[in-house]
Amino acid sequence: MHRPRSPHRRASVGIALLLVVASIASGCQVVPGPGTGPGQAAIDGTAWRAVAVAGRAVLAEATPTIRFDGDRISGTTGCNTFGGMFELSGDRISFSELVMTEIGCGGAVGEQESRFLEALLVVDRIEVGGGSLRLVGTQGSLDFVSG
Repeated sequence: MHRPRSPHRRASVGIALLLVVASIASGCQVVPGPGTGPGQAAIDGTAWRAVAVAGRAVLAEATPTIRFDGDRISGTTGCNTFGGMFELSGDRISFSELVMTEIGCGGAVGEQESRFLEALLVVDRIEVGGGSLRLVGTQGSLDFVSG
């Protein structure tokens, strides 16, 4: 017999998802989201290196990167590697199924990684042109150059 889910079960599922997002710097992260769509050809096969994370210049010794292949992304936070899926439609972009390695990052590298991930998880708009890429969301932008 199927019993309806209680509000407490829904709340604990929501809390569990929040904890997964909050622990991204210390573990493997999976964030469900939408599938693929039109527009991927514009950035397919391109690789980018970050020059600024949420308004701050990146650390020379720990430069985040991102690469777009088909409907997949991969890259580094400057410490850990990540991958997942993306959907692009016009200037709207969303990421899903994001996963990340579990290397501990301390000091300035760890702080930069946290800012990078906080910004990446809420990106919803993309600007590409002139050898630069900007991913924009509610936590600021991630600014990249080709390469």
